[in-house]
Amino acid sequence: MNCPSCLQELAGQPARCPFCQTSLQRGPVASVAPPRARDREAAADLAYRAAMAEHDARSRLDGLVERIRFHIPEPLRRIPHPELWLSVLLPGLGHLSLGWYRLGFLIVAAFLGMLYMLVTMALDQYMPDTTWHLFWTGLMLGLVHSHVVRAANQKYPGRPVWPSLALNVTVLLLLSGQLYLLGRLTYGPRHRMEVRGIRLQAYGDWFKPHFQTGDLLDVTPIVPGTLERGDFVMIDPQTIDRVLGMEGDELVLQKEQILRNGKALTGAQRPLVAYDPNLDIPDQLARTPPANPGQTVKVHSGEAGFLFWGRRLRTFPIASLPGRIDGILYPPERACRFERGIRRAR
Repeated sequence: MNCPSCLQELAGQPARCPFCQTSLQRGPVASVAPPRARDREAAADLAYRAAMAEHDARSRLDGLVERIRFHIPEPLRRIPHPELWLSVLLPGLGHLSLGWYRLGFLIVAAFLGMLYMLVTMALDQYMPDTTWHLFWTGLMLGLVHSHVVRAANQKYPGRPVWPSLALNVTVLLLLSGQLYLLGRLTYGPRHRMEVRGIRLQAYGDWFKPHFQTGDLLDVTPIVPGTLERGDFVMIDPQTIDRVLGMEGDELVLQKEQILRNGKALTGAQRPLVAYDPNLDIPDQLARTPPANPGQTVKVHSGEAGFLFWGRRLRTFPIASLPGRIDGILYPPERACRFERGIRRAR
């Protein structure tokens, strides 16, 4: 019997030609066309080039690792399990030092991807729950550290190592410290901002261009005697305003301007939201009726005067205010500080 494709003589009744791999189960006509000779040569050449490229890359990486090891001081070389310390420094470095290049680069890429994910979630204004994400990150780090120690012991069986108990305790302590540093790296700056920051929750453009919805405001408690005219203060998470008057001031509302003690407020002394009886304000504040031009308010001791939501002059006890807005903490492109309501660079 001869193969109908390559015409080679076959012994017996095989299901597939051993020479060209053509199926012989569907009659005398071949069901699979054999690859052409030039295609087989191109595939073999491509496989050869890929193998040579991998070999060259491995040789260069081996040479780089050896040069790095040569410059490491001798006392540091005698420290047990140096691959473990490299793995703690950056997961994947320990595997790279052992010659596990594919796995090492894969671990480095996976760790950087998880770190990017954690940082992105930490900066999310809705602050999603990251408990399980940190759990899986810790599990990955534990597996990586344990595997690099086992791989090093197999590659260097005669090298001094720590006892099993001491090694397990060391890995546990290093993993705990690494998770702590990871948490500080991803959530430390955010935590420091949230301690003194309040996120503006207004759902509109009333406070532009000074403030926008979602800004993380640097709100500090008001020390008695430090609040000044022109300062921005927070009344509640949806309401911020500029101080127009302090103790003893008399504010008069006019159609185009506001007078303080008979003088018009200009520049950084003007209200944050201009007078507009028809302003579309939040529903819970719509019950505040707008005042007609000519309204006059006297600011008493311990109070501050405002143009509340651009509708009417009001006074609030300073002690009831959450704090003075000293700047914007986040987002970075809007970060600034305020001095008497004037925007400054941080």
